[in-house]
Amino acid sequence: MNQNNIRTISVLFICLCFMGCALFHKSGDQKLLKTDKSSEHPQHEHSVSSYLNIANGYYNQAAAPDVSTVRKLELYELSIENYKKALQVHEIESETKAKIELYIKETEELLAKIRYDAGYTLVPFDADMEKRKTNAPKAIPYFQKIVDDLPNTDYAVLSYVQLGLCYEYLEKWDDAERVYKELISKYTDELGNPITHPSEIINQAIKFARERLKNLLPRMLISS
Repeated sequence: MNQNNIRTISVLFICLCFMGCALFHKSGDQKLLKTDKSSEHPQHEHSVSSYLNIANGYYNQAAAPDVSTVRKLELYELSIENYKKALQVHEIESETKAKIELYIKETEELLAKIRYDAGYTLVPFDADMEKRKTNAPKAIPYFQKIVDDLPNTDYAVLSYVQLGLCYEYLEKWDDAERVYKELISKYTDELGNPITHPSEIINQAIKFARERLKNLLPRMLISS
């Protein structure tokens, strides 16, 4: 694999990790929409504040020190579940709805980051190719779960790239092509023009996928 491409995607990973850390602190500061923290279950079926109390409680538990990775995943998932229940309450105020949607987005990014980090540690770019090839089958489920369960997160874009690379390590060219094309199609309009993402990091990841797709064609022809 071209070393310049490796360097590019490595920088993307480092930048996104930094973004994830910043997002963690920011979202932790923003969890202010609370009422009575003693509520363990909704006192009323349609209580927005009760669902928020529960969701924020799970979120804060996950953010506490010395919490295992597995437990963090469980707590963030429970937090998202209850935020979504709050959104389903009839006649929810628009301002409250917007805040909850922001909470969901932030919590999903944190959940995706944990899964992404777990997958990436198996196939880091500073590892030799043989190790990446050996570990690729173990890493693929982590990235695939992000793509499937958290498709609207920024980490989903990088997970597509990592999936494509893992399939390349395994010389599964058709799967790599499929993954790259799926990502590119999400950011291409009806006229075939690229759709610009607000984050330059994500734009670079999509650009990288386009370049990898072009490089796949000669390999696919050779292997066919």
